[in-house]
Amino acid sequence: PIKKNDWMIVYVNSIWSGAANGMARIASKQGIILSHVGNNINDYFTDHGWSVILHEFGHQAGLYHTHEAVHGTTPCSNKDCETTGDLICDTPPDPYGQGAGCNYVPAGSCSVVCKNGCKPDANNIMSYFWPGCKNKFSVRQYAVMACILKNLLD
Repeated sequence: PIKKNDWMIVYVNSIWSGAANGMARIASKQGIILSHVGNNINDYFTDHGWSVILHEFGHQAGLYHTHEAVHGTTPCSNKDCETTGDLICDTPPDPYGQGAGCNYVPAGSCSVVCKNGCKPDANNIMSYFWPGCKNKFSVRQYAVMACILKNLLD
């Protein structure tokens, strides 16, 4: 079982040469690695920093990206929601990174429309949209995290 001190956040600057902000294993009691948000620990206490921390915690608590393609690409309908994308049916289909041509409409807003008609939720913490937009998990994402964390803590 996980003990109080088993949960950790590790701050590391410039561990990757790419643009990765962080890393966490799905449904794991291993720590979260944070990188490339800024030059010092205080850079994590910004919209971008908090969104990275919460996003990586979501992975640690069992969540996939809303645009996850490992289970199959996300169609614009939600009819295959239990077998594609993030496997959670109350998150709208998110074709991010699948050549869908998604744009903020109007520009500068947190509303996203894709060429294929999809309207992913740019406010979802597990999306890859602008960090200033990301401010929520869905109801079912909370339920998945509660179940995973309960199992990890038992």
